[in-house]
Amino acid sequence: MAEQSAGATVEKVLELARKTDSVLITTDKDFGEMVFRQRKLVPGVIRERAEQVVKTVERCGDDLRGAFTVITTRAVRIRIMP
Repeated sequence: MAEQSAGATVEKVLELARKTDSVLITTDKDFGEMVFRQRKLVPGVIRERAEQVVKTVERCGDDLRGAFTVITTRAVRIRIMP
C-alpha cells in the first residue's frame, strides 16, 4: 500500500484487503482498534517487521487467515478475529 496508495486511510486499506482477500502486514496499531472494537472484517492482520513476518508465515501458514497476529522478538500471538 505504501507504494500504490501512500496516505490511504485505515478504512481504505481494510476495504482493499477485503476486496482482494489479502492478509495485511503492518506496523500500524490502528488496525487492532478497527478489527476488535469496531468489528471491521478483514481476511487477516499481521503486525510486525518483514523479516519476522516471513519466518512466521513459513511456520504458521494457514493459521494466520482469519486471525490478528502480533509478532514480537519474544513471541507470536495469534488471536482469532470476531
